[in-house]
Amino acid sequence: MALNHFSHNHLVVCTALSALANLISGADIEILRGSEISKTIVQSMQGHPGNLTVQVRGAAALWVLSSRNEVFKERIVQFGGEQVVSEAMTHFVASEKMQSKGSIALWSLAVHPTLKAQVGRSAVCVVNGLAAHICSEKLCEECIGAIKCLSIDENTKKLLERNDALDLVFSAMWLYSENDAIQQSALAALSNLSVDVSANQVLRISPDDLEAITNVMRTHPKVKNIQQSAIIVLRNFTCSPSNCLILQQDAYLSGLIRSAVANFNDSFQGRAEGQYHMRLSFFLTLLLSCCMC
Repeated sequence: MALNHFSHNHLVVCTALSALANLISGADIEILRGSEISKTIVQSMQGHPGNLTVQVRGAAALWVLSSRNEVFKERIVQFGGEQVVSEAMTHFVASEKMQSKGSIALWSLAVHPTLKAQVGRSAVCVVNGLAAHICSEKLCEECIGAIKCLSIDENTKKLLERNDALDLVFSAMWLYSENDAIQQSALAALSNLSVDVSANQVLRISPDDLEAITNVMRTHPKVKNIQQSAIIVLRNFTCSPSNCLILQQDAYLSGLIRSAVANFNDSFQGRAEGQYHMRLSFFLTLLLSCCMC
């Protein structure tokens, strides 16, 4: 393989990584299983840490490979692929393309349930990439999607909170209020970040935080996934008395919840959706009873 014989030549490595990404996407899984392609890509990136093009194309190749089968996610992490991507994102934080390919690669690796914790150690680079390029709608969608996935792990959740991920998520919600993909990922991330089960703690919100959520509900009244995710986040907030006071002070919240129930009442069918409808109704009853106190 050219990558092994000419690993010192960054031009050859760049070309080979692009070709590999194309080949991987259509190659037979069993052929890929029998190769050392995961190790080869990671080592190629390790050999040229200062070359942006190598790092971008390497991260892209790792993403394509990891998306083919769970075993490749395991092999990539086994060879330190998540760390290499994280280092590249940190080194080239000004490169939107590097942040894009790196975030997607880490997101793909973190989908594997047993790898979330290990990949989560690299979560800070995703937050930094989001902070550096928050004016890029596409990158916000990718970074927040990665944060949504990474924030499932308890230790990673704390790491994200310490590095101001919440503030960035709320900022993106305001900046791209019309983008339903960003809103869905942001609300899912907030749902994960709002509750620390191990410490039995709930995130304390501000009126501005609540307004960001209600603004999304107003902007996307017909998108059931957004309404559902918003309700779940709001339900989490009710576990804190101080949050309940803020919820009670919002003049529009009960109306937005009533609207969600009315809009999707007829479409709920089956056990899962019926349970969601019950959660909506229960939350509305709880909120209204709190407001009457």
